[in-house]
Amino acid sequence: MTESQGFRSDSYSDSRTDILRMIPQKPYRVLDVGCSTGNLGKSIKIKYNSYVLGLDSDLDSLSEAKSKIDDVFQVDLDKFENSLSDFDLIICADVLEHTKYPANVLSEISKCLTPEGSIIISLPNVQHWTVFLNLLLGKWPERDRGIFDYTHLRFFTLNSIISLSSKCGFRIIKISRNFRLIDRPFHSLNKLSIIFKFLPLKNFFTYQYVVLLSRSQTC
Repeated sequence: MTESQGFRSDSYSDSRTDILRMIPQKPYRVLDVGCSTGNLGKSIKIKYNSYVLGLDSDLDSLSEAKSKIDDVFQVDLDKFENSLSDFDLIICADVLEHTKYPANVLSEISKCLTPEGSIIISLPNVQHWTVFLNLLLGKWPERDRGIFDYTHLRFFTLNSIISLSSKCGFRIIKISRNFRLIDRPFHSLNKLSIIFKFLPLKNFFTYQYVVLLSRSQTC
């Protein structure tokens, strides 16, 4: 996650209630990877009174985050070498798709985790129906955020998320889906997307996956 890759932390700065719902138990030490302006970390501190350390590449975002969470560090995740430890929760919310080698990044980040700790990752779903529509039209939009964020270097489906988790020595505890009908976050049509939750085609209307991981018992 480097500035040269064009990752703009302020595009991902909300408090992420979908992430909060996935936290399995009270965390004592949280590592928020790609913390942006610190709103998610602040919500965790309010709810759990946890220690929260944020990592990001953008200095302006980190400057704001420092007033909301306990400490921050500027990092380039593709060059990250772990010097941290004893975190019982690590969050990678919309981060790995911005890195050159997501498996390497996740493996290195996981070294910060306690043996019984958990990782929550969220990733956009390139299997969403709007991707197929745009390809049929011969298009690949470049947008500031979402599936077509022009700074994405890697793309994921549910199967590739499962493969990534296994490759890095994790087992999936829980998967949550964020449904969206169209690629506009606050459009009224997205309220209808919930009907696809119960259909066989739900993978095509899943806009984003949020996944809770723990270490594989074989590791």
